[in-house]
Amino acid sequence: MPSLLDYLDSLPAEDVLRISEPTDLDYLPTALVLELEKRKRFPVVIIEKPKGFDAPWVGNIFADRARIARIAGANPGPGPGGFNDVWQRCESQSLPSVVVPAGPVQEVVIEGAAVDAGKLPISRHFEHDAGRYISSGILICKDPDTGVRNLSYQRLQLKGPNRF
Repeated sequence: MPSLLDYLDSLPAEDVLRISEPTDLDYLPTALVLELEKRKRFPVVIIEKPKGFDAPWVGNIFADRARIARIAGANPGPGPGGFNDVWQRCESQSLPSVVVPAGPVQEVVIEGAAVDAGKLPISRHFEHDAGRYISSGILICKDPDTGVRNLSYQRLQLKGPNRF
């Protein structure tokens, strides 16, 4: 199964803005993305060496409709084979989820007192933000009584080592 790294490596060079020098994550990535947007440019931004973190920062993945269509295996335009057409077909043929005991996402597992989300390269976006935020976090939850699962998109403020 392809990973995020595989996907990023598959992007055409013009779809990626790589910043290789050490870069502060307070305000700069958000300011950069907003300035690029003003100029009608929507590359995936990769900060390879965010100051104070061991992992790269990646953003703007879903900023371009044509790129989203490619992710879905569709043409960006309307009509047959277009994104809306492919999306509707996928929605009508949904597959049941399968929970597996292991997978590539579990290559690194940190549990208990060792959990420290502060080690993740999370930005402070604006001067008046109360802290660092994941701007489009995806939560996958399971109701403890019914077992029903749900997925939602959330803005998540980092509150502590194991709390958002």
